[in-house]
Amino acid sequence: MIGSTFFALGSFQPYASAVGSGADAITFAIGSVFFTSAASVQMLQQIGARTSSATHRYNAAWWASAVQLFGTVMFNISTFAATVNGLTVPQQDHAVWVPDMYGSISFLVASYLSWLVVCGPRLVWRPSDDQWWIAVANFFGSIVFMMSALASVIVPATGQVLSPLLANLGTFLGALGFLLGGYLLLPSTDKVMPGHRTGRARHSG
Repeated sequence: MIGSTFFALGSFQPYASAVGSGADAITFAIGSVFFTSAASVQMLQQIGARTSSATHRYNAAWWASAVQLFGTVMFNISTFAATVNGLTVPQQDHAVWVPDMYGSISFLVASYLSWLVVCGPRLVWRPSDDQWWIAVANFFGSIVFMMSALASVIVPATGQVLSPLLANLGTFLGALGFLLGGYLLLPSTDKVMPGHRTGRARHSG
Protein backbone atom coordinates (compact mmCIF):
# COMPACT_ATOMS: atom_id res chain seq x y z
CA MET A 1 0.00 0.00 0.00
CA ILE A 2 2.88 2.37 0.76
CA GLY A 3 4.56 1.64 -2.56
CA SER A 4 1.29 2.16 -4.41
CA THR A 5 0.78 5.48 -2.63
CA PHE A 6 4.21 6.69 -3.73
CA PHE A 7 3.53 5.64 -7.34
CA ALA A 8 0.14 7.36 -7.33
CA LEU A 9 1.73 10.48 -5.88
CA GLY A 10 4.57 10.48 -8.39
CA SER A 11 2.18 10.20 -11.33
CA PHE A 12 -0.08 12.99 -9.99
CA GLN A 13 0.83 15.93 -12.20
CA PRO A 14 0.28 18.74 -9.65
CA TYR A 15 2.69 16.99 -7.28
CA ALA A 16 5.27 16.43 -10.03
CA SER A 17 5.06 20.07 -11.06
CA ALA A 18 5.38 21.26 -7.47
CA VAL A 19 8.43 19.19 -6.49
CA GLY A 20 10.24 19.03 -9.82
CA SER A 21 11.36 16.11 -11.99
CA GLY A 22 14.24 15.09 -9.71
CA ALA A 23 12.17 14.72 -6.55
CA ASP A 24 9.37 13.11 -8.56
CA ALA A 25 11.77 10.45 -9.86
CA ILE A 26 12.96 9.78 -6.31
CA THR A 27 9.31 9.34 -5.25
CA PHE A 28 8.93 6.50 -7.74
CA ALA A 29 12.24 4.97 -6.66
CA ILE A 30 11.18 4.93 -3.01
CA GLY A 31 7.84 3.39 -3.94
CA SER A 32 9.55 0.63 -5.90
CA VAL A 33 11.52 -0.38 -2.80
CA PHE A 34 8.27 -0.97 -0.90
CA PHE A 35 6.93 -3.00 -3.83
CA THR A 36 9.99 -5.23 -3.70
CA SER A 37 9.87 -5.62 0.09
CA ALA A 38 6.23 -6.74 -0.10
CA ALA A 39 6.96 -9.13 -2.97
CA SER A 40 9.93 -10.55 -1.05
CA VAL A 41 7.76 -11.27 1.99
CA GLN A 42 5.18 -12.96 -0.23
CA MET A 43 7.90 -15.08 -1.84
CA LEU A 44 9.24 -16.09 1.58
CA GLN A 45 5.73 -17.14 2.58
CA GLN A 46 5.51 -19.37 -0.48
CA ILE A 47 8.92 -20.88 0.27
CA GLY A 48 7.83 -21.50 3.86
CA ALA A 49 4.62 -23.15 2.70
CA ARG A 50 6.57 -25.45 0.42
CA THR A 51 9.09 -26.51 3.06
CA SER A 52 6.41 -27.08 5.72
CA SER A 53 4.12 -29.17 3.53
CA ALA A 54 5.04 -32.42 1.85
CA THR A 55 2.29 -31.90 -0.72
CA HIS A 56 3.27 -28.35 -1.67
CA ARG A 57 4.86 -27.99 -5.09
CA TYR A 58 5.87 -25.19 -7.41
CA ASN A 59 2.24 -24.32 -8.14
CA ALA A 60 0.63 -21.26 -9.68
CA ALA A 61 0.78 -19.33 -6.39
CA TRP A 62 4.53 -19.97 -6.09
CA TRP A 63 5.16 -18.89 -9.67
CA ALA A 64 2.96 -15.82 -9.26
CA SER A 65 5.08 -14.73 -6.30
CA ALA A 66 8.36 -15.46 -8.10
CA VAL A 67 7.38 -13.64 -11.28
CA GLN A 68 6.01 -10.71 -9.30
CA LEU A 69 9.27 -10.43 -7.33
CA PHE A 70 11.24 -10.35 -10.59
CA GLY A 71 8.91 -7.63 -11.85
CA THR A 72 9.45 -5.47 -8.77
CA VAL A 73 13.23 -5.76 -9.18
CA MET A 74 12.81 -4.56 -12.77
CA PHE A 75 10.86 -1.58 -11.45
CA ASN A 76 13.71 -0.92 -9.00
CA ILE A 77 16.17 -0.79 -11.89
CA SER A 78 13.88 1.39 -13.99
CA THR A 79 12.94 3.91 -11.31
CA PHE A 80 16.45 4.30 -9.91
CA ALA A 81 17.86 4.73 -13.42
CA ALA A 82 15.30 7.49 -13.98
CA THR A 83 16.89 9.47 -11.13
CA VAL A 84 20.15 9.75 -13.10
CA ASN A 85 20.54 13.05 -14.95
CA GLY A 86 22.06 13.46 -18.39
CA LEU A 87 21.08 10.15 -19.96
CA THR A 88 20.83 10.13 -23.74
CA VAL A 89 17.65 8.96 -25.42
CA PRO A 90 19.06 5.47 -26.18
CA GLN A 91 20.33 5.22 -22.59
CA GLN A 92 16.93 6.20 -21.22
CA ASP A 93 15.20 3.62 -23.38
CA HIS A 94 17.60 0.85 -22.32
CA ALA A 95 18.02 1.76 -18.66
CA VAL A 96 14.53 3.05 -17.87
CA TRP A 97 11.99 1.87 -20.44
CA VAL A 98 13.22 -1.69 -21.07
CA PRO A 99 13.20 -2.80 -17.40
CA ASP A 100 9.90 -0.96 -16.97
CA MET A 101 8.46 -3.05 -19.79
CA TYR A 102 9.86 -6.27 -18.28
CA GLY A 103 8.35 -5.32 -14.94
CA SER A 104 4.95 -4.60 -16.49
CA ILE A 105 4.96 -7.91 -18.37
CA SER A 106 5.92 -9.73 -15.18
CA PHE A 107 3.07 -8.11 -13.27
CA LEU A 108 0.61 -9.16 -15.98
CA VAL A 109 1.84 -12.76 -15.86
CA ALA A 110 1.79 -12.80 -12.04
CA SER A 111 -1.74 -11.37 -12.00
CA TYR A 112 -2.94 -14.03 -14.44
CA LEU A 113 -1.38 -16.79 -12.32
CA SER A 114 -3.01 -15.33 -9.21
CA TRP A 115 -6.32 -15.27 -11.05
CA LEU A 116 -5.87 -18.98 -11.81
CA VAL A 117 -5.31 -19.67 -8.12
CA VAL A 118 -8.49 -17.83 -7.09
CA CYS A 119 -10.87 -18.44 -9.99
CA GLY A 120 -9.37 -21.04 -12.30
CA PRO A 121 -9.10 -20.56 -16.08
CA ARG A 122 -12.42 -18.78 -16.51
CA LEU A 123 -14.22 -15.52 -15.88
CA VAL A 124 -16.27 -15.57 -12.69
CA TRP A 125 -18.27 -13.05 -10.69
CA ARG A 126 -17.75 -13.26 -6.92
CA PRO A 127 -18.37 -9.78 -5.46
CA SER A 128 -18.76 -11.21 -1.94
CA ASP A 129 -15.25 -12.73 -1.98
CA ASP A 130 -12.30 -10.53 -0.99
CA GLN A 131 -9.90 -12.89 -2.76
CA TRP A 132 -11.78 -12.26 -6.01
CA TRP A 133 -11.56 -8.50 -5.50
CA ILE A 134 -7.82 -8.77 -4.82
CA ALA A 135 -7.32 -10.71 -8.05
CA VAL A 136 -9.43 -8.21 -10.01
CA ALA A 137 -7.69 -5.17 -8.50
CA ASN A 138 -4.23 -6.56 -9.20
CA PHE A 139 -5.16 -7.62 -12.73
CA PHE A 140 -6.56 -4.16 -13.43
CA GLY A 141 -3.44 -2.55 -12.00
CA SER A 142 -1.20 -4.73 -14.15
CA ILE A 143 -3.14 -3.96 -17.34
CA VAL A 144 -2.97 -0.19 -16.90
CA PHE A 145 0.69 -0.43 -15.80
CA MET A 146 1.34 -2.09 -19.16
CA MET A 147 -0.55 0.73 -20.88
CA SER A 148 1.70 3.18 -19.05
CA ALA A 149 4.85 1.31 -20.08
CA LEU A 150 3.83 1.28 -23.74
CA ALA A 151 3.07 4.99 -23.62
CA SER A 152 6.38 5.76 -21.87
CA VAL A 153 8.71 4.78 -24.70
CA ILE A 154 10.85 7.73 -25.79
CA VAL A 155 10.51 8.68 -29.44
CA PRO A 156 14.04 9.11 -30.87
CA ALA A 157 12.97 11.83 -33.31
CA THR A 158 11.63 14.09 -30.57
CA GLY A 159 13.39 12.82 -27.45
CA GLN A 160 10.00 12.92 -25.69
CA VAL A 161 7.78 10.29 -24.14
CA LEU A 162 5.27 8.91 -26.64
CA SER A 163 2.22 9.90 -24.56
CA PRO A 164 2.84 11.59 -21.19
CA LEU A 165 -0.90 11.67 -20.48
CA LEU A 166 -1.38 7.91 -20.92
CA ALA A 167 1.90 7.19 -19.13
CA ASN A 168 0.85 9.13 -16.04
CA LEU A 169 -2.78 8.00 -16.16
CA GLY A 170 -1.82 4.33 -16.46
CA THR A 171 0.60 4.59 -13.55
CA PHE A 172 -1.90 6.47 -11.39
CA LEU A 173 -4.78 4.06 -12.03
CA GLY A 174 -2.49 1.05 -11.66
CA ALA A 175 -1.26 2.33 -8.33
CA LEU A 176 -4.86 2.73 -7.16
CA GLY A 177 -5.59 -0.85 -8.23
CA PHE A 178 -2.63 -2.21 -6.27
CA LEU A 179 -3.55 0.04 -3.34
CA LEU A 180 -6.99 -1.58 -3.22
CA GLY A 181 -5.48 -5.06 -3.51
CA GLY A 182 -3.09 -4.30 -0.66
CA TYR A 183 -5.86 -2.90 1.52
CA LEU A 184 -7.92 -6.07 1.09
CA LEU A 185 -4.95 -8.09 2.34
CA LEU A 186 -4.99 -6.29 5.68
CA PRO A 187 -6.06 -8.50 8.59
CA SER A 188 -9.69 -7.91 9.40
CA THR A 189 -11.30 -8.01 12.83
CA ASP A 190 -14.79 -7.78 11.37
CA LYS A 191 -17.16 -10.63 12.03
CA VAL A 192 -17.61 -12.87 9.02
CA MET A 193 -21.19 -13.47 8.02
CA PRO A 194 -22.19 -17.06 7.21
CA GLY A 195 -21.46 -17.82 3.59
CA HIS A 196 -19.26 -14.72 3.15
CA ARG A 197 -15.66 -15.52 2.28
CA THR A 198 -13.14 -12.89 3.25
CA GLY A 199 -9.54 -12.93 2.13
CA ARG A 200 -8.50 -10.65 4.98
CA ALA A 201 -9.71 -13.15 7.58
CA ARG A 202 -7.76 -15.96 5.91
CA HIS A 203 -4.60 -13.90 5.55
CA SER A 204 -4.73 -12.90 9.19
CA GLY A 205 -3.83 -16.52 9.90
